[in-house]
Amino acid sequence: ISLVSQTVDVEEVECVPTPLAKTVEGDEIHVRIKRGMLAVVPSDALLEEVHARGGDYIRSGLRDRSSVEDVYGPIDGFRMRLTVKRHTVAVQGPPGMPMPPQTAVELQGVFLPISEDIGQTIDQALLPSSPFMRQLKARKTASPAVTAWVYPDSYGELRTLKRAMWEAGVALAIRPLPPGQPIIFSTSGTKSSAQ
Repeated sequence: ISLVSQTVDVEEVECVPTPLAKTVEGDEIHVRIKRGMLAVVPSDALLEEVHARGGDYIRSGLRDRSSVEDVYGPIDGFRMRLTVKRHTVAVQGPPGMPMPPQTAVELQGVFLPISEDIGQTIDQALLPSSPFMRQLKARKTASPAVTAWVYPDSYGELRTLKRAMWEAGVALAIRPLPPGQPIIFSTSGTKSSAQ
């Protein structure tokens, strides 16, 4: 009788299913999580500025040099340093048939924050009126993916974001960065894989 009347200590273990990862092909929102702060990286707006200003400076620079660089922004606390490099690539042809070398162009964009203290805490960023949630709701596609560029000091905040995105049915790609490494995209890089 005494064993039946004792309370049993129950340890509850929460399990969150992990969906299969898919390469992000469509609409994507980039966020940076650093120092516990989430900041939306205005990648689309900065790339639109590149198109709006035109490529005359870059094209004329590549005529004389193998590399040219320009800076765009700031927009929402970020600048983008765009580098275009031109190099010659040897082409393999049929045996005994020499092929002329071809020119390849590589683009690299580095997103540079104007301050390290930009963004909001993760709790503020998940409020319905935050810039992040407004971006998520404003997207034309039914389900945009979120790519989180996260630094080691913010893995706890990443878990909170991961759970919120899972509950909202939004695919999340995670890109860990070492301290001091900026966010970089390149034509020779890889696409994000979101779950």
